[in-house]
Formats: sequence, C-alpha cells, structure tokens
Amino acid sequence: MPDSIHIRPATAVDYTRVAHVISTVQPAQPVTADELRTYDERRDPMCHFARWVAVAEGQVIAYAHYTQYVDMYQPGKFWLNMGVLPEWQRQGVGSALYAALLADLQQWQPTTLQAQAAADSVAACAFLEKLGFGEYGRRWESYLDVAGFDARPYGDFTGRLAAQGIVIQAYSDLADDPQREEKLYELQWALDQDVPSLDPIVRMTLAQFRQQVVENPTFVPDGTFVALHGAEYVGMSSFFANRGDNSLVIDLTGTRRDYRRRGIALALKLQGILFAQQKGYTRIVVHNDTANQGMIAINEQLGFVRRPAVIQYRQRFEELRDE
Repeated sequence: MPDSIHIRPATAVDYTRVAHVISTVQPAQPVTADELRTYDERRDPMCHFARWVAVAEGQVIAYAHYTQYVDMYQPGKFWLNMGVLPEWQRQGVGSALYAALLADLQQWQPTTLQAQAAADSVAACAFLEKLGFGEYGRRWESYLDVAGFDARPYGDFTGRLAAQGIVIQAYSDLADDPQREEKLYELQWALDQDVPSLDPIVRMTLAQFRQQVVENPTFVPDGTFVALHGAEYVGMSSFFANRGDNSLVIDLTGTRRDYRRRGIALALKLQGILFAQQKGYTRIVVHNDTANQGMIAINEQLGFVRRPAVIQYRQRFEELRDE
C-alpha cells in the first residue's frame, strides 16, 4: 500500500464520503450519508460495531466495518462489509483495512466472521477467498421496475380474499387497534421461523422490534400491508425505503401456516406494487435465499428480474488464529 494512504477509525465527518464509496462499489444498493448515520445511531447497544476508513489526498477512498444484527445475534458472530473505490483497488488498501478490522475485533472474542459478494464481482470474490473465506450459501436479489407493471391480469384479487373473510389494510390504517404493534411483532416472529434462511433468526424483544422496525425512519407504514381475518393478523408484506435511488425494499412477505395457499401472499405483493406506483417509486427490490423457492416463484410470476447471485462467505475465527 502506498505510504500516502492512511488507515484510521471513521468519524462523523466521514459519512458523505463513505456513502459515496458504498454507492460506487455497490450501485445496486446506494445509500445516502443521512441513511448511513441513521443506521449507526439506531444500532442496538448489544451489537458491537466499528468502522475504519482509508484516506488519500485528504479524501476517504475505502471503508471497512464489522457489525452484528439483533435478529441474528450470537455473541461471537460478526459481519464484515468493505469497499475500495475502483481507481484505488489492487494497491493493498483492502488488505490494510481488513488487518485493522481483525486487530480490533479480537477484543470481542469472535467465533465467526461473515461477508458477501456478488457472484459476478470476480475481484471481490477472489479477495475474500484469498483471505480464507469459504462459501456457505447464496441469495438472490431481484427487482421490479414499478412503472411498467400491469395489475389487470390479476383481476379483483382483494375481492377474492374478501369472499373468504380476509381483508388487506395498510399498517398505518390500523392505528385504532391498540394491539397493532404487538400483533405485528408476533406475526413477524411466526413468519420468520418459516422463512428458509442461511442464518438462524433470533427473536427480538418487543422493544428491539419497535426500534428496528416500526420506529425505523426508513419503515414505510402506509406501504406495509397486513392481511386480517377478523381481528387476527394472518399475513404481512413490509417495505423499507431506500432514498439513495427512490426504491423500496421488501423486508418480509409471508402468511401464517393455516392461511397459506389462498392467494394471500400474492395479494399482499400486488397491493405493495400498486402502492409503489401511486407514490412514484422507481423499483422494488427483494432478497431471498435460494432455498425459498415458494416466494421466488411468486416474485418471478410478478415479473421480478433476478440479478446475479450474492454469495455468502464465512470465516471461522479459530481458522484465523491458526494462520
């Protein structure tokens, strides 16, 4: 690495440049400085996190951070995210950042470090594999261009559900239900347990759910739809907004086991797409583990276009110590 490049912990003044690096190296998932700051400020206190930056000519040219997530929390389990601007790659910057990250991570007695890279990003995959990371699974990212979607072939999908006593309402329209938050919390946990996932889901507390979901500034309450049978919440599809490119990200779509095969999940997706059209969002993005064939089939039926697979990598920390 050139002597002119300096590695240091990130500070609040770095948000704009770090967001620029992220959006440059991950153009399909751009982020704004404000969104990045919000993520950091709202991180649960039990989740350890730290970020470093590489600086050259007075500008941040790369970043690396480790973090944990409350809904997949294990004390020794961490995720790595990093990126280097294209013009500064292959100069040892990524390796230097990774070394700084590992040195700091030791204090938390980590057992596992995980990362991901798009399958068509040959350099990123090669870099992780060179560091000793091994593939343990794949996820699909799919997107739908909202403006061109035509819902007419699906007919009166809400009417067909209404004939079964099931209605779909936006979460924002359920404010009169004093148990709205608790019901959504219980529903999401029930659905989470049935979603095929490479990483085990851990149940959040209601307080954590409130902070991470319903009070999250990117949560879209009028675009998050709930299927109700009477007063019971039996299905949901939740949206979060990505201001970086005016898109929506589907966080979770699902139906309780005893209400499946009635067209509820499809109807929830359709309602979400119509909402996105009405609000002028450009696209909807969704991520699914490759094992989730049921939801992948629904997405493909609706016209979602699949991107190259995202490879999930894992490094056992005991292996790192042995090197």
